[in-house]
Amino acid sequence: GYHADDQYNNDGHDKDVIRHLRLHIDNSNFRRTDKVKVIVQFVKANHTSFTHNTKAKAVRNITYEKYFGFPLIIWATKKETWKNIIDKYITANVRSHISYLYRIMEEEVRSIAETQWQYTKPFNTMRKHPNDFFVIKLRPD
Repeated sequence: GYHADDQYNNDGHDKDVIRHLRLHIDNSNFRRTDKVKVIVQFVKANHTSFTHNTKAKAVRNITYEKYFGFPLIIWATKKETWKNIIDKYITANVRSHISYLYRIMEEEVRSIAETQWQYTKPFNTMRKHPNDFFVIKLRPD
């Protein structure tokens, strides 16, 4: 039978179950056609390893400890622009500290100008490039 101690065994079985479950969830969500998964990481402006000249490979190698806070993970629709997303999911206090929004692609980092946030929709980008993600750089207090 099942014992409470079974969840703490060291045979790796639980990790395999969790990996399988995560893979199943990710694969089933990926098939959605009306929304796409958008991941946004945050970095502070004084983060020494992140500038306009940073190569995409270097950004992809940033460890999670170096990001500021938790990632923002949303499901964006075809109609949502970056302005809609930022207004909806990021508090006014944090919005006032945003200095840059970057798209992190396989080989390059592309800045998305604030003047383009009202027009730029991440839906088509993420449908074509599901491994891309975004970074918001925050100004210091």
